[in-house]
Amino acid sequence: MHIVVFSHSYAGDGASQMLMLAARHWVRDLGWSVDAVVPRDLSLEARRNIADCGMKPMERALLSVDYDLALVNCVQNIRFVELLNGRWPVLLWAHEGLTAIQSCSWGEQRWRDLFDGTDCVVFQTHAQRELYQAWLPDAGRGRVAVIANALPPLPEKLSLNRVPRPRPMHIVSVGKVTPMKGQADLIRAVVEISAAAPMHCELIGGVEMLDRLDPVALGYLRGRPDLFTVRGHLARDHALQAVASADAFCFPSHSESFGLAPLEAAALNVPVILAGLEVYREIGWVDGVNCVKYSAGNIAELAQALLDLRLQPERLEARARAAREWVAKFRIAPFLHALTACVQGTRFR
Repeated sequence: MHIVVFSHSYAGDGASQMLMLAARHWVRDLGWSVDAVVPRDLSLEARRNIADCGMKPMERALLSVDYDLALVNCVQNIRFVELLNGRWPVLLWAHEGLTAIQSCSWGEQRWRDLFDGTDCVVFQTHAQRELYQAWLPDAGRGRVAVIANALPPLPEKLSLNRVPRPRPMHIVSVGKVTPMKGQADLIRAVVEISAAAPMHCELIGGVEMLDRLDPVALGYLRGRPDLFTVRGHLARDHALQAVASADAFCFPSHSESFGLAPLEAAALNVPVILAGLEVYREIGWVDGVNCVKYSAGNIAELAQALLDLRLQPERLEARARAAREWVAKFRIAPFLHALTACVQGTRFR
């Protein structure tokens, strides 16, 4: 097959990780040809990722090429459906939850028209699909797939040695720093319990939207270097090393389509604290068994979860062991088989 990919990102998030995992299989194992339409300011990290999986970068799609499929990666790139104008069959791989919806000011009809221009849509969970269900055309019920993400391979040279206690507890959170990702809740919770439970919180992820955090949380973040370190975006290997050295991983996001970062933390045997989103229940995160959950947006509950980490670390360690065994179910081979079958089956309606 000959595929052309439209994506805004080829590094730094779960959507790009899944794309690279799939593209490497298609090119290296199946011998397909995959062209990737990229922005001119593509980062060096992204260029390396593209080269590693065998995709061919290009700044614009060649309309004269007879592609078998156009893969639009992420809902925020769905506008490409209009530009393609029925030239090739289109598969939309939806990676976002509410973030894509809230970042666009489109009306209901425009959303319906854009989704109607696709020939297949792939979601990660049924909970994610429900967010977009109203815009999926009736005729599209049979051309929508739900395929859970796999856990990408972890780097081989990761040190899993943590610094022995006593010391301030080390909390790590990974994700672009935005209001929707919930880091403001984590910041407030850390400040609330800092006197009773000394800890340090490390935020890893893009900071281009940092100033959109609420002023109080932003003030704490900038004024309390004893409590917070903002690392910005890190390459995956470095981000995972930071997670591996943490006492706990906290993912306070208010909306997720799947949540890959917590799975990676669990695979590293790091206790996971999560907002209680429906998507996590569907995946298999169980409060008190393989993680700690709190009500999304409830800072008091999050503060208590962090305090319990300090006072009862052995309970979280037991949940971390259970989570590490559980994440083994997110195997790569079934994921690649299901996605590849979906790609091969996408045809003009």
